[in-house]
Parts: sequence; structure tokens; C-alpha cells
Amino acid sequence: MVESDDNLEGLKELIQNVQESEKTPEIIEWMKEICAKEYGLIDSLILTFMDSLTEIEFANSVLRCLKILNEYCKDLVLPQMRENTNFPKAIANYLSKTKLKDLEGDGFILLVEIFQTSAFKDVTSDAFVEALFESLEYIKDEKVFLCIVHILISISYDEPSLDKNLVLKYAAEHKSARYFAEALLLLLNKGKMTILVKTLKLIDNIFENEKTKESFFYTNDLKALVDILVREISNTSSDEIRMMYLNILPGLLNTKEYQTSKHRAEDIKQLCDDLAFSEEISEDCRKKVDQILELGVL
Repeated sequence: MVESDDNLEGLKELIQNVQESEKTPEIIEWMKEICAKEYGLIDSLILTFMDSLTEIEFANSVLRCLKILNEYCKDLVLPQMRENTNFPKAIANYLSKTKLKDLEGDGFILLVEIFQTSAFKDVTSDAFVEALFESLEYIKDEKVFLCIVHILISISYDEPSLDKNLVLKYAAEHKSARYFAEALLLLLNKGKMTILVKTLKLIDNIFENEKTKESFFYTNDLKALVDILVREISNTSSDEIRMMYLNILPGLLNTKEYQTSKHRAEDIKQLCDDLAFSEEISEDCRKKVDQILELGVL
């Protein structure tokens, strides 16, 4: 027991030294040395973090230490964090059970670093997803904010059932859903392929889901979404991506909000008419265009 206490005191001293050290070549070399996998420091810090969740200040100091080590020695630290099968559960518990005012921003940064959908599949609880939604109102760093949104999109993408989809649940009822909607439009507008397919699938699901289709997007958001769809359907050279954009339109056009404004209805009809006679689209795309025109809502 004495040895265990001595080890903990030694670890606390190391944590303090890491947090107080200036970033010099000598310090970085020292950090690389202590983070070598054979010394087991990263696993020890993760275990200590897991055991200290009831002592929030100390838990936060452990997270800050891990974040600094990961920042300075990413090639050494990140693989060890990702290989530690207990860390996703520990981070999920931390975000789910800690009061928002006590959460350390570094916890979200590390979550973003270690997040892999497969690793978090078993710990993606209701409380975990709620905690991520709760954070959207308070995270000021845009990079971290968008990374949290990416995580939510990935969680949704990996759940095929609309009824069991926790992201859709909180998109329908959480007060921060407004921030989530704005972020989806931002990502869609950027059109980055790394997240585009998953984002398009989520938006399609939003219009399929009875609890989100009429309330998730505000009037101006819906108009912005229409503008993006019209632009991208016209501009994309990928038949697969064009199909995913087209998939969104039937659900969107049938919402009460759209039927009230009819935003760019003539442009959508003209676009569909042009595509219907195009030789550059697939048969599936042509069938989808015909389906949109047959809705009779334009």
C-alpha cells in the first residue's frame, strides 16, 4: 500500500512538472523519453484518470497532462491512447457524469483525438450523446466544436435504425439542437468529402424522422439548405453524391415550412427538368428526379 501511495505521489509530481514546463527542445526530449511505450506512463495516467473521476480537479489535471504530452509527442502518445480499450469508456463516463461547469476543455480535445466509432460503439450511451449536445452551447473553440459535431454525425451514421438513433433523439428535443443544425449547414456548405456523405445521410434521416422533419431546421436554415442543394446538384460531377443530394429533396419539399415559403421552387423544377433529359446521370438519379417531379409540390 505504501508503494502504491508512493507511486501516486510520484505521478502527481510528474503531472505537475508536465503542466508547468515550458516548451523547450530539452523538455520535449524529456517528454519523449518518459512517454516511450515500454515505460507504461500513458496507461498509468489513463488508469489514474479512471480511478479519480470522483475527484474532479485531479481528474482534470490528469487530462491536461495527457493533452500536453499528446500535443508535444503525438507520434508516441496518440497510438497508446487509442490502443487503451478502457480510455473510451473513461472519457464517456467523464463527459456523461461530470457537471458541465466542471468539465475540462482538454477532455473534449482528447475525445476528438481518440474517437473512432468502433471503439466508442459499446459506450455510446444516452448520457454520452446528451453530454455532447450539451457541450455545443459552451465550446468556443471552432475546431473542437466542429470535431464534436463530426463525432455526433459518425455516431448517427453507424446507427441504421431511426428509432434507436440517439443523435436524432437529441436533435429533436435538446436546446442545443439549434447549434447542431447550423453546424450541419456549415459542413454541407464546405462540401469536404471526408464528412460529406455522413452529413448528407444524417440530413436525409432528419427529414425521414417524424420528430425532426418539421422542427429541426428553422425557416432561414431551410432556405439555406435549399440554396446549397440547388448549387451542389448542379455543380457536382459525382453521380453518387448527386444522388445523395437528391435523396434529401422529397422529405424537404414535403415539410409544412417549405410549402409555406416555396423557396426557389422554380429553380428546383428547372433543375429537375434539365436532369431528366441529361445523358450524364444514372438511371437511379433519373428515377429520383422523376419521383421529385411527381410529388406535385413544386
